[in-house]
Amino acid sequence: MKNLTKLFGIIAMVAVIGFAMSGCAGSPPPQDQIQELKLDNGTYGPLSGDIVTRIIGKSHFWFRIQPIVSGDLQVEISGPGGDLVLAVYGNNNRRIARKIAAYPSIVFPVEAGNSYLFKVSELDATRLGRFNITAFDVAQRAEEKNRAEAAKAEERRQAELARQEQQAQQEQARQAEQTRLANLYRQAGNNLGNLRNTSRSFRQAFNRGTYQTTRYDFGDGDYIRQVTTEGMPGGPRTGTFRVSGDTVIFLSSEGVYSSGTIIGTTLTIGGNVYR
Repeated sequence: MKNLTKLFGIIAMVAVIGFAMSGCAGSPPPQDQIQELKLDNGTYGPLSGDIVTRIIGKSHFWFRIQPIVSGDLQVEISGPGGDLVLAVYGNNNRRIARKIAAYPSIVFPVEAGNSYLFKVSELDATRLGRFNITAFDVAQRAEEKNRAEAAKAEERRQAELARQEQQAQQEQARQAEQTRLANLYRQAGNNLGNLRNTSRSFRQAFNRGTYQTTRYDFGDGDYIRQVTTEGMPGGPRTGTFRVSGDTVIFLSSEGVYSSGTIIGTTLTIGGNVYR
């Protein structure tokens, strides 16, 4: 019975020792083999380690970081495609966390002024490649994200204001042009120039060889505008017209003014010449 009790005691002691050892980093390498992750705009890193160097007997990499503020720190690793092992150690080389993944990421609390070690190794020794390690303050990253989102929202707001301002200016210009043409229309009286009881048309290529013809039939102060595409006429538009100097003013049946120019017998509307 005493031997059995002694045996259980030895097993328990071995288990405790094994558990304690599993939480430690073991013996870290010499100081000159530990890369320091420096603070750069709130981000520690990124630094790169070359897994290929295992060929000369190196199978893992050590990094040290000393946060300048307390809080939550996040460590991210991007790897060569195979699974990487990321382990984090705190005071007395006690392991805080460990994760195995193609892109392991660990969040853990840190205290300002304390040093923390990271150990990066590759699970599959047949894979070669590079890895990158980046550490950042979680709260600061969240603050930066919020600022970036706020900046984007402000940019969208300014763009919307600019769009509205442009629309307001365009509408103001449209109304001013409508007023100008309305005055010209009234000043023209009953002047129809040489367009009375005539027709003018313009033909253009439309949609890969299809032709479109726009035709104006002028009467005694009124007009009919007809657009025909390959023999298929669209719905006619009607209205009245007047001529003031070399300007033709159209007043559609919807009450919208538009204009063209008439020089001799050549009518130009919107840059298109009607003959």
